[in-house]
Amino acid sequence: MSTPLNNEPPFDQDLHSLDRVDEQDQFTVGLAAATHLGLLPRWGKHEHSDDRTWHRRLSPPPMFGVPFWVTACVRLMPPRRRDGSLVPPTLANAILPAAQTFLELGTIDRSRLSQVSGVAVKDLDWLLDYLQQIGFLARSNDSWFVNQEEPTGYRGPLSPSDLYSALEARDRGLPVLLFCEVCANLEQQAEQRREELLREARTTQRPDTYIYVIGEDNSPHVKIGITTDLSQRLKSLQTTSPAPLRVRWFAQGSRDIEQQLHIEFARQRTHGEWFKFSAKTDPVSTIRAEALRLGAVEVAK
Repeated sequence: MSTPLNNEPPFDQDLHSLDRVDEQDQFTVGLAAATHLGLLPRWGKHEHSDDRTWHRRLSPPPMFGVPFWVTACVRLMPPRRRDGSLVPPTLANAILPAAQTFLELGTIDRSRLSQVSGVAVKDLDWLLDYLQQIGFLARSNDSWFVNQEEPTGYRGPLSPSDLYSALEARDRGLPVLLFCEVCANLEQQAEQRREELLREARTTQRPDTYIYVIGEDNSPHVKIGITTDLSQRLKSLQTTSPAPLRVRWFAQGSRDIEQQLHIEFARQRTHGEWFKFSAKTDPVSTIRAEALRLGAVEVAK
């Protein structure tokens, strides 16, 4: 809990006349301005401390809603006007409040955009062009869309520490890659292929396959196989067996699982897909445990 101090920094000073005050006064006025803008709470001291401390609010102001990759683009790839001239850094910073405006409004209001960003309405074209260029804004017919996620192919910083490292590398003359067109094409192709496979999976009705254990009741001699029709497979096996058979266990599974079971119990194999376990071993529980470990899924009978 904080209590206000009597010597709270005043905010009624002329913030546009900082050249007429010394450094300490500038610092005081700056803190007051930050308080007024909501970046800091009022100056106070803790109940059990005589030290005066400043704390940033736990809920940051709306500007922090702008994705960090947008900031990274502005710092590493300064915007240009349509005539090719570079936008001054102080003016380029207007992109961030403009981006926040799009996030809040969800549409383009040039008058509001101009008020928030400080860019004249007639000069907003470069700003809109830049937000489209980096992928924050997308246009379809007469509608605009905001992309908060970094665009496909973006390889730039995603955190302040990454940006700091990139700026240092640039200052040393090293190339800094923000976008990778080849990567973007590969990612788009991969995404298209994933969508195609999903569509095929939805439209193609594949029959369920079942891993099964068939044999006589309480017999250590069983068959491990796979089928799409359990009842038909049991009937087929029964025609060649003098003793009554039954499905002792089954679960949904692939042929890969069936083959792995055959490999796992190769020592118990007698012929074909028939396996004989020792008298002290329950074949069903043993096969079941291994099949479930391999990914088989039990289903209701």
